Amino acid sequence: MNQRKKNETVPGYVLTSLFILSLVLLSSACANKEGSKNRQLAPITQKFREKLQVFKNQLGFPGATAAFTSPDGLSSSVAVGNADEESKIGMKPLDRMPAGSVGKTFVAALSILLAQEGTFNLDDKIGKWLGDEEWFPRLPNHEDITIRTLLNHRSGLKDHAFESPEFAQDLGKMMSENPDAVILPEQLISYVLDVPPLSKVGTDFHYSDTNYILVGIIIEKAARLSYYEALTTRILAKFGLNDTLPADKRELSQIVPGYLDPNGPFGSSIQKTIQGGRLIFNPLIEWTGGGLISTSEDLARWAKLLCEGKLSTKPYLEEMLDFGGFPYGLGVGVRDTELGKAYGHSGYFPGYITAMGYFPDQKIAVAIQFNRDYDVGDPSSQLVELAKVVIEELRPRTQ
Repeated sequence: MNQRKKNETVPGYVLTSLFILSLVLLSSACANKEGSKNRQLAPITQKFREKLQVFKNQLGFPGATAAFTSPDGLSSSVAVGNADEESKIGMKPLDRMPAGSVGKTFVAALSILLAQEGTFNLDDKIGKWLGDEEWFPRLPNHEDITIRTLLNHRSGLKDHAFESPEFAQDLGKMMSENPDAVILPEQLISYVLDVPPLSKVGTDFHYSDTNYILVGIIIEKAARLSYYEALTTRILAKFGLNDTLPADKRELSQIVPGYLDPNGPFGSSIQKTIQGGRLIFNPLIEWTGGGLISTSEDLARWAKLLCEGKLSTKPYLEEMLDFGGFPYGLGVGVRDTELGKAYGHSGYFPGYITAMGYFPDQKIAVAIQFNRDYDVGDPSSQLVELAKVVIEELRPRTQ
């Protein structure tokens, strides 16, 4: 064969062929890698699904998804039951549901990143950022609250979401009469104005969505971006959490219907969250109190990423996991289990229940989501039971 002259141009069809061949080889390599992952996790995934099915058999909820991450970062997800009971549409592992207050872990993480960048200081008095608001002097404990005491729920503020009868009435009315209405953050805060504080700042733990609404306003003022823009840029896109999206409109991609407690707090006669392909109310009412839809697999990956300190090159775990004798640090709760400490968060959104947990002794994370907001058992205990399945299946077998 004649050798091509040194500067002779390679024909275009040859370059095209080489390009196509490279894509085929790359695709084949990716498929082999994915196939290897699936084969490696298949026995665990099967046992994991069987355990989730046990929960369904015991409790009779419509459907659920669950996911885990292994110590080396591989992940897998499963589903049982129906996404839509009436249409008998089966639940799929990558179906999305509102994550409820699990979204607070993202708010806290973003706050930590912004503090590390010097955008604000976690120990700033919130008057530095909110003092020019007309309503600020009416906020209980307004002179002493810091960003940190909002994030760890030690501000002394009541919770507008579950401790304000007026909020419950307004949300129930939205569901039945005006589903497109939006209650703005400043309106959410109005439900706790002029109410005596529950305690002095920093002295007691009291969980409150209002704390995180205030943090959201501060983030937007300090970062000069919307919360969702900042979150997407700095966390969701950066770490490939592609199935986690803002809950900022009634039509949300791949969201499954949820089923509401007929005796729930909002007084609505509607029992199913999706009507005509849309949520029965605008989810923006939750905002930085939660404010995301996600999959169990994304949430399990997120729990491992967050609680293993991989969010930033700078150390932040010690600060995030500073519980100070309370069950909650910066956006992350802690509980003692038979598997040791577990870090994580649970979430409620009308029609849905979510929980995620990270088990540091075993370096695994688990998440679970239900499309019913009542009679689903104890998600925290279910996380432990699911984690035990993963641990058992990962244990080396003796010959």
